[in-house]
Amino acid sequence: MEQPFLGGSVPRACDTKRGIAVKTILVVDDNVTNLRHVSGQLAGEYAVIMAKSGGQALAIVAEKVPDLIVLDIEMPGMDGFATLAALRQNAALARIPVIFLTANHDPETRIKALAAGGVDFVRKPFEKEALLRRIGLHLNLSGGRQRLEKE
Repeated sequence: MEQPFLGGSVPRACDTKRGIAVKTILVVDDNVTNLRHVSGQLAGEYAVIMAKSGGQALAIVAEKVPDLIVLDIEMPGMDGFATLAALRQNAALARIPVIFLTANHDPETRIKALAAGGVDFVRKPFEKEALLRRIGLHLNLSGGRQRLEKE
């Protein structure tokens, strides 16, 4: 049986230094080297949970809903598109922003990723600052949407 959590930094409810809530990012990639690299780039800013398959990602979100998902497209078994489709079938998970991350530079793949419901598309290799800014942007947009829905 697959272990649902590969690892990552432990999600915390609050950053005690700044007194603000720490956002949780789920990073999904079948390549452990890529998974650790992406997670390492995010760990200083966010609580990071790692999954090495779409199935693990779905098991994780059933227990802990992340604020955003960084999702590889090309994975064996359940690829990124199938993983996103499964997430979108659950109303409680349908609004989680998903940023696709892939080594594929084909324009059709980018269009397919956005059409599938991804909020953004980042090509590997990526620049750390660009990825952090995209994540920050989509977390802010998601938070704003949630505040409007509460009103």
